Amino acid sequence: VWVDGSVAAGLDARVAALDHGLTVGDGVFETLRVARGRPVLWGRHLRRLHHGLRTMGLVDPDDEQAVADLDRRLREGVRAVLSRRGDPDARVRLTVTSGAGPLGPRRGPGPLTLVVAAAHHDPPPEAITACTVRWTRNERGALAGVKSTSYGEGVVLLDHAARVGADEAILADTT
Repeated sequence: VWVDGSVAAGLDARVAALDHGLTVGDGVFETLRVARGRPVLWGRHLRRLHHGLRTMGLVDPDDEQAVADLDRRLREGVRAVLSRRGDPDARVRLTVTSGAGPLGPRRGPGPLTLVVAAAHHDPPPEAITACTVRWTRNERGALAGVKSTSYGEGVVLLDHAARVGADEAILADTT
């Protein structure tokens, strides 16, 4: 795991206890596959990460230098974690949070926290089972289309699926 320029083994990596990504889910993430040592669809994942960062107001889209610096640092993190792995195939998660902040919903002054983690990549299963759920997703919500670190809903959905013997949950949107 690479956190803001420092590499540590898995559970030894540290993020501040008052990081806003931890306390209120104020951050975004992308998970991508690495095959033969190279990130797959890097540009597509980076564009979706940028979309989430802009939507959440974590980067100024007009500050090209800040965005380029963020991209450079994330690439540095990917190189650092991949260089320490013996396996050229992996799953990499990029996480960007608003950094340290107060316990409430207002953001602190920054800087952003950047985390890059690598893990074993299991091949996709040949088949899965899915269940429907009683909940709906609001496709017009403030975070629609953003992979935010506020992923509690996804955890609840997958937990429900597991309890009924399914691998995935399918939920309707409000329309």
